[in-house]
Amino acid sequence: MNLFTYRNYQKYITDLLDKSNIYGGRGARKRLSEALNSHLPYITQVLKGDADFSVDQAQAFCEYACLNEMEAEYFLTLVELNKASHPRLKKRYEQRLALLKSQSQSLSERLEKTPSANEMQRYYSSWLHGAIHAGLSIPKYNQNLPMLAKDLGIPLHRLSEVIGDLVKENIVKAKGERLELTNRAIHLRSDAVQIHQHHLNWRSKCAELIQRGDSKGTTYSSVVSVSAGDVELINEKIINFIKEIKSIIKDSAEEKIYSFCLDFIKIAGAD
Repeated sequence: MNLFTYRNYQKYITDLLDKSNIYGGRGARKRLSEALNSHLPYITQVLKGDADFSVDQAQAFCEYACLNEMEAEYFLTLVELNKASHPRLKKRYEQRLALLKSQSQSLSERLEKTPSANEMQRYYSSWLHGAIHAGLSIPKYNQNLPMLAKDLGIPLHRLSEVIGDLVKENIVKAKGERLELTNRAIHLRSDAVQIHQHHLNWRSKCAELIQRGDSKGTTYSSVVSVSAGDVELINEKIINFIKEIKSIIKDSAEEKIYSFCLDFIKIAGAD
């Protein structure tokens, strides 16, 4: 939901808690009260319009909702406007809101027209982006984002940040109050600059799971010595195997998130 269309911060928070996949759902108000270090009855009073956030609580909400700098300034101004009583002061805040809204619209237009110089850099910055991308294709997670955050072992605000990256990179889009995957193809060529980080991200994640004894699936590690001719034969079989697995994955129902890493790498030996 677009914060800049709101003129009442309580209405924005209420809609966020009632309609958002990330911040809504069962226990939404309790999670907010904990994030703001406030009692739940007080949060209820604020949302009803019987009380107001302090400046510190408003800032804490901005951090909880992962608002960017412009959104945070707009939200804080909404809070101050709601608390102001002097007509000229209220007018000053109204003018500030109008300016921020105009700046937001201008920024959005520039972002839509100008491709990012670091396109897809965020996606390959960690294993989380790929995992959350896959997770959003699974209905039970798309409909319950707190469950996805819990199963991935990350806080809700981190999930929100990554989803924001996926939206910026046109991998995920908002459809009403729900999230939907776009048709953007995600594939790295072997000479892509991000390929090394991509491999390291997933090897590191798998190593973490193995170390804590939580690797469910098939793991196999070995060191072998083979002839040059058999190297070519093994590589060919691995490539064919990957093609076969990818065809199975393509037609498979989205139910679980798995990492698929396969290595056959030369350690030593003359070329």
